[in-house]
Amino acid sequence: MGNSKVRVRKQRLKVGMLLLCCFVLWVGYIFGKGVVSTYQLNHDINKRNLEMKAIKMRNDVLRAEIEHMQSPEYIERIAREELGLVKPDETLYILSQPLVEGAGISVEKSSNPAGITD
Repeated sequence: MGNSKVRVRKQRLKVGMLLLCCFVLWVGYIFGKGVVSTYQLNHDINKRNLEMKAIKMRNDVLRAEIEHMQSPEYIERIAREELGLVKPDETLYILSQPLVEGAGISVEKSSNPAGITD
């Protein structure tokens, strides 16, 4: 009888150690999973912060461009170059290409380059 009590105690000890090992492994798995998740989230946060910095820089560039495009000098330049507008007392001279190489430059004088009539 004494021998069977020792055997039962050894079996209980083995089962207890097995359960303890399983518990330790489970805790380790949960902890490891949390560490990996935290690392991934930190990596994602850093990536998003870099993207945000790039977007803020782009916004600053666009704001400066908008400010430049709203300046009177820029508006006047576009009106003159692209729309051919002139100030009221100005005369616009349009230089055309020579018809024959070596011939002089032909000059056309116009106070209304857009051809607008009243």
